[in-house]
Amino acid sequence: MNDPLDGAIKRLNEFHAMAKTPLLVTIDGEWGLSMRFDEIPVFPRQMQLGALSSDSLVYEVGKAFGEECNKLNIHVDFAPDIDINNNINNPVINTRSFGEDRKKVAKYGIALSKGMASMNVAGSAKHFPGHGDTDVDSHKGLPVLNFTKSRLDSLELYPFRQLIANGVDMVMVGHLELQQKLVNEFSDSKQNKLTAGCYKHPKVEQRKEEDGRSEDAILIVVCIIMALSFLLCVLFCQ
Repeated sequence: MNDPLDGAIKRLNEFHAMAKTPLLVTIDGEWGLSMRFDEIPVFPRQMQLGALSSDSLVYEVGKAFGEECNKLNIHVDFAPDIDINNNINNPVINTRSFGEDRKKVAKYGIALSKGMASMNVAGSAKHFPGHGDTDVDSHKGLPVLNFTKSRLDSLELYPFRQLIANGVDMVMVGHLELQQKLVNEFSDSKQNKLTAGCYKHPKVEQRKEEDGRSEDAILIVVCIIMALSFLLCVLFCQ
C-alpha cells in the first residue's frame, strides 16, 4: 500500500518472469490505482461519483481504472464497493459508497464494473452481503448484521443481485457476522442459501446456458491476514 510505483512495477515484472504459470495480479483500487500508488492521479471517490446525475461518466471512470491496470499488467481490481451508505455512524464505508439509494448504488456499480470490463479488467462487487448499515470497522472488529431476511433481501442484497445479473466477474464476501436467526431464515439445510441464492438469477442462468458453462461464480474472501489478526485478538482476550 502506497508503495513507490517504480519498485512495484519492477517486482511485478520479476514475478511475471519467474512464474511458470501465468499470474493473475489483483489490486484493491476502489478509486483507481492512486489508492495504492501516490504517483498516479487521484480519481473521485464513489460518493462523489454518486452525486452525478448520470452513470455515463461513471462508466468512463471504470474504463480509466481498466486502462491504468492494463499499463501495470494488473488483471483484477477489487471494485466497485456497492454497500449502501445508510448508517451515519459507519466508520469505514462512508465515501466509499455511491450513496443511500439502493437503485443508484446498483446502477452506478454496474456502470463502473462494465467500464473496467471494457478494458478486460475484472471487477469485484463488495462487501457481500452488505457493510453499509454497520457501526464497526471490520478491519478492527466484527460487525454484526442484526436484520430480518426481508430487510436484507430488499435492501442490502439488491445491488449484488443487479450486478450479478449484469455479469460482474466476482463477489467479495466481507467479514461480517450474521445473527443465527437470519442464517436460519436463509438456510434450511447444511448448504447456505444466502450466497448461492444471489446467483440463481434468470439472466445468470440464461448466460450460463448460452456460454455452455456449469460454474456459478467466483467468490473472494476479504484479506485472510485481517481475519487471522482479529481471531488472534479474540483468543488473547479470552
